[in-house]
Amino acid sequence: MRNGMHGRNAGHRPSDRLSPCPPTLLLEIVMSEPQDYLPGPSDEPDSVLPSGFDLDAACKAMELSREEMLLFLPEAATEIRIRIDAARKALLASALGAVTLNSHTIKSVAASLGVESVRLAAEVLEKNALEGNGQACAALLDSLERRVAGLLVELDSP
Repeated sequence: MRNGMHGRNAGHRPSDRLSPCPPTLLLEIVMSEPQDYLPGPSDEPDSVLPSGFDLDAACKAMELSREEMLLFLPEAATEIRIRIDAARKALLASALGAVTLNSHTIKSVAASLGVESVRLAAEVLEKNALEGNGQACAALLDSLERRVAGLLVELDSP
C-alpha cells in the first residue's frame, strides 16, 4: 500500500493509469454529445451551466435510497468545492501535477453522481494537465468551473 490507498489502485497515482491524450481526442469530444462541457464562443465567462444531475438516477446507480443519497450529497459538494479551488490555485502556480490530481478527483465524484458533462470536462482537463498543456488547461478549468457551479447549485438544493 502506498499513499494510503487500498485495492487495485494501491501504489498508483492517477497519472500512472492515464495514457497520453491522443491528438484527436479533443476533436472527438467536440464532435460528441453533449458538447456543453468544453469552452466555446457562446460560453460567457461567468455563466453557470446546468449539470444535468438527476437525483433518482444517481440513487439507482449507487444503489442508495433517496435518504441515504441526501446524506451523501453535502460531502460530495464539499469535496468538489475543495478540489475545484485547489485546481485553480494549482493552475495559477503552474503546478500541473496538482491540477491533474484535483481534476481526477472531481471526475471521480462526478462519475459517482452520474453527471457526465462534469465528468468529461474534468477528464479533458486532467489529460491536458498530465500532458503539460497549461494554456489549454486555463480555458478547460474555466469551463469546468461553470459546470461545477451548476452542479453545486443542484447538490445544495436537491
